[in-house]
Amino acid sequence: MATRSRALALYRNLIRAAKSYRADSNVRQYAIRRTQERFREAIDVSEEEAVRLVEEGERELGILQRQAVIASLYSHDPSVMDVISSSGRSE
Repeated sequence: MATRSRALALYRNLIRAAKSYRADSNVRQYAIRRTQERFREAIDVSEEEAVRLVEEGERELGILQRQAVIASLYSHDPSVMDVISSSGRSE
């Protein structure tokens, strides 16, 4: 059961990290979609496999967080998708 709570916390953190990635809406949407797909695929795995997947996901979370920090260091012009999503019309 501890694995389940770790997995849920990991899911929330991955989605938050993806949403904090402001440099490129394509990367942001890809990270969200990939997280959702990977968790759907892992719904019926064994406990040992779940532990391995959570550890792998935690490594990926670290990578995503580092990439978000690096991307935030460089200025960029907002894309059309960023303008649309900030106006609340989509996303």
